[in-house]
Amino acid sequence: MPIYEYKCRKCGHEFELMRRLSQMDAPAPCPACRSKETGRKISAFVLAGRAKVDLTYDDVDPDEYDLEHTDHSDEPDWADF
Repeated sequence: MPIYEYKCRKCGHEFELMRRLSQMDAPAPCPACRSKETGRKISAFVLAGRAKVDLTYDDVDPDEYDLEHTDHSDEPDWADF
């Protein structure tokens, strides 16, 4: 079940509730003051997963950006952890 964030219009308390999608806009009493004057907040969406990221910049000419070239071929790929 998704977690939704709510804010009380009366006391300003912010809280989270794990609810079904069909209940996301149903009244959610404030745990601090018990007011039913609450509203759902817009939350940031987060994706969890794995991605292979190449941070070596081997295709960049070091002279173009005044960078020192470093060989990272023997270092672990941190995205695999």
